[in-house]
Amino acid sequence: MKPNLIYIFADQWRYHAMGRVHADQALTPNMDEFAGESLCFDNAYSTFPLCTPHRGSLMTGKYPFSIGLWTNCKIGLEEKLMLKPQETCIGNVLQEHGYDTAYIGKWHLDAAEQNFSSHPRSGAEHWDAYTPPGERRQGFSYWLSYGACDDHLNPHYWADSPQQIRPGKWSAEYETDKALAYLEEHRQEQKPFAMFLSYNPPTFPMSWCRGSIMRDSKTFPLNGVPMCRTISARLRWKPLPGSILRLYTGLMSSLGGS
Repeated sequence: MKPNLIYIFADQWRYHAMGRVHADQALTPNMDEFAGESLCFDNAYSTFPLCTPHRGSLMTGKYPFSIGLWTNCKIGLEEKLMLKPQETCIGNVLQEHGYDTAYIGKWHLDAAEQNFSSHPRSGAEHWDAYTPPGERRQGFSYWLSYGACDDHLNPHYWADSPQQIRPGKWSAEYETDKALAYLEEHRQEQKPFAMFLSYNPPTFPMSWCRGSIMRDSKTFPLNGVPMCRTISARLRWKPLPGSILRLYTGLMSSLGGS
């Protein structure tokens, strides 16, 4: 019998921001339990520290430059950057081997629609894109996704039409609810399933989160956690301000408790 597969990932999720690692002060009981029941890749590294190139590698198993993904799918480039539908992705392979496949959350592998129209029918703006049913979904049959949008408190999604779905709740909460509904629907079936759940938080703006996270993060203990923001002109790491670190840790705790 083929195993079911669940893959959960989030933008800018540090490896250390899980309770089981005993590093950052993040409280992630559900993710810790999930990890304890799963196959953990503790020495895995991203092939690229940027959204689209990393996602391209995740889907294809190739280095991002080899598939033409050298930066994010966005507007303002001379080329229309996207994951080419001719690539063989993990969704294609799983589907060919009898899996029911699902993708929920941020995709960011399709060309930004405003590269082609200033007012696309889907309502996509800036870097965002509706990916219609077909080869550009790369083998995923169940689809609830969007291209790139950071409005975590008022998210939108597309399923199988250009009509936007606006749930009116924090994105991670809604996506978790839909993932649980998918699992409940498929857990008794004989056909194996593979589900990818892609959270956008904790990517910036981190302040666009539930009020309870903002409130609780102000008193979150830091205990001298090492955290870095960016490289200066002299190639020295600058420490992240405590207020941002507290908010990041609070967001990860909220994700890990979903």
